[in-house]
Amino acid sequence: MQIAYPNKQSEFEIHSRLFQRLLDEGFDARAEVIHINKKAPKGFKKCRFDIVIFENKVATKIIEVKNYEKTNFETRQDKKYSAFGIELIYCTSINSIESVIMSLR
Repeated sequence: MQIAYPNKQSEFEIHSRLFQRLLDEGFDARAEVIHINKKAPKGFKKCRFDIVIFENKVATKIIEVKNYEKTNFETRQDKKYSAFGIELIYCTSINSIESVIMSLR
């Protein structure tokens, strides 16, 4: 049995390369950040952010990694993230990593 070679990069591949670039650039980046709010409505109690940028231990940016171009910004996830009042940035491919880095400077 032969394992098929992937025809596109996975979110993990994008995530790991972006995360390493952020660290290399000196950003205080943390991955898989979990926030729990027990008082929030059902479906909004827990958030797992792909990457969060901190300045002086205060979250300033959320980076969400997708392996496709995002066109629908009305998802439950988008609504949950917007409640934090922090800029949300999407990284949708290996090729968009540099533009994400530039937007953070």
